[in-house]
Amino acid sequence: METMRSAWLTARRRVIRQLLESMIHEGVIDKAGIETVGSLAVGQTSEWRIPGAKRDGQPVTYRFQARTASGFGRIRITSPITRTEKEANGLLSGQSGQQEALSVAELLSELLSDEQGSGTAERLALFLKELEHTTENDSFHPKRSAAESVLRDGQTLSDGEALTSTGHPYHPSYKSRIGFTLEDHVDYAPEFAPAFPIFWTAVHRAFAEAHTISELHYDALVENIVSSERKQEWEAAIQTSGLSPADYVFIPVHPWQWSNKIRVEAASLIVRNIVVPLGPGTDFFQPLQSIRTLANVTCPRKPNVKLSLQIMNTSALRIIGSHHIRNAAVISEWLHEIWRSDDFLREQCRVIILREIAGAALNYEQLPHPLNTLLGGSMSAVFRESLEPLIDPGDQAVPYTYVTHLTGSGLPAIDSWLKEYGAEAWARRLLEVTLQPLLHLLYAYGIGLESHGQNMVLILRNGWPVRIALRDLPGGVRCLDDSDRFRFAGRPMLPELAVKPGDDRHPILTGNAHDVRDFWMDALMHIQLHEVSLFIEQFGVREEQFWSFAAQEVHAYQKLFPLQRESFELFDLGAPSIMVGQLTARKIWGDGPEREHEVPNPLSRRLKELETTANKEACSTHGALG
Repeated sequence: METMRSAWLTARRRVIRQLLESMIHEGVIDKAGIETVGSLAVGQTSEWRIPGAKRDGQPVTYRFQARTASGFGRIRITSPITRTEKEANGLLSGQSGQQEALSVAELLSELLSDEQGSGTAERLALFLKELEHTTENDSFHPKRSAAESVLRDGQTLSDGEALTSTGHPYHPSYKSRIGFTLEDHVDYAPEFAPAFPIFWTAVHRAFAEAHTISELHYDALVENIVSSERKQEWEAAIQTSGLSPADYVFIPVHPWQWSNKIRVEAASLIVRNIVVPLGPGTDFFQPLQSIRTLANVTCPRKPNVKLSLQIMNTSALRIIGSHHIRNAAVISEWLHEIWRSDDFLREQCRVIILREIAGAALNYEQLPHPLNTLLGGSMSAVFRESLEPLIDPGDQAVPYTYVTHLTGSGLPAIDSWLKEYGAEAWARRLLEVTLQPLLHLLYAYGIGLESHGQNMVLILRNGWPVRIALRDLPGGVRCLDDSDRFRFAGRPMLPELAVKPGDDRHPILTGNAHDVRDFWMDALMHIQLHEVSLFIEQFGVREEQFWSFAAQEVHAYQKLFPLQRESFELFDLGAPSIMVGQLTARKIWGDGPEREHEVPNPLSRRLKELETTANKEACSTHGALG
């Protein structure tokens, strides 16, 4: 019982920390009303006091210690958060009047004003539900020993995904998974490393769609995944039922999704043989960090499969819309064409871009409107290349989040690598292999990738970073709509893409260069590299140094490609501020174009200093030559 309470308390503290940090960062809590004691200088820790009010109007104060970060105007809460009540006479209530704040509902109620909370009762209730489920689900996660928490030689990327499935480092409902029971977590959550077969169905071609890259046929892909023997067995079973196998498309379904969604809500399609249940395949799959993407552990070289999952996790319901099914292979092929024709990406950076080679789904548009709405996005599959056959012998692939992973004993998983190579050298190399290919895609082609930790894989040799792999790309691309500007770099024309129903915006194109830059910096720097910058301080590399190293990588790229100066100015990575998403504000007030806020850019001053130094050196050289 005590162990369970300790695990719950640890999870609850993290939920409340991330909730309060994000509410302050996004301006949900008015900073003008916050009192601080101590220095707010970068790297310094001070006491923060946030005033609130109980339902009866009596004042309360939330207190904690927080460190001012160098990046993006963020803070990191470093102590438990306490709550102090005062009675009407001004005296502290209770014996001490101060207790640790453990009630999320109380915190939201007391720190959001009546005006802020008006009209948001249902959204707040749902958000509260997600936060409560996050606490429960995270505390249910088993605590591994130190030995079990470090990847060993011979272990795969899937093993690393199980170790590092700790959830979003900023979003407070980082492990909500509304829809899963605790038993479902054991059966299907990545941190438990379960292995299970995928459930397969046959969908009549009049109600199905499948799309692939140009060199691939969908039926051949299915045969490769399930084996020709199993495919023939299923075709024979369909034939025995009086149906023609040629009339059907084989589509996989997550086993949880089949049992909890499709089997019941698509029953009218099943009895009419529009959807024919086939049963489990022979290969076993393990969930990756994204929970709905599964890696084949029977044959790791076979494709990963992303399947619709009717659960709410962090910001979204984890289903897959028709537009994603139709666009996945098209965008992947377009990006791959860029990679294949670019020596810098392919030969120098050696970046790996994992293509989504196929997508298949029930064609929801062919269903009656109520059923279309009920089932929309719930029976879709995307097939992605496996990383296993693409890395060199002797190299090790780890989730990018492994960089900030702690073992069961609290020791950084990267500890031995940094001790061997030196923390500064290792951090610089990490930034080099991460930033150079992403900068090239941005500057040379106008493409910003949503490169957060879940979408990147770090590839090492003997603990030394050598390159990265990028994945889950078709849903995380923003591109400047100016093909003439990037024609010199050979950016191919983007094929026509499907749009999201009810949304007339282009899936990836925008006419605003700063939108591309902000999208790129938000995921990569504001979220992922921010966590790395704080984590690596324990090895003696200060956060400010880390951002200086990042700026040096940008400057190094610009020196390497001076002819791209117009792009450097267009995307302006040295701007004083950028716009980033308000993830918590969206949960409280709903989504919308206004759910972004302006934050200071840690690269700004550092890039200007590097440019000033470079200009002085150029002038000195010119003067000496003159």
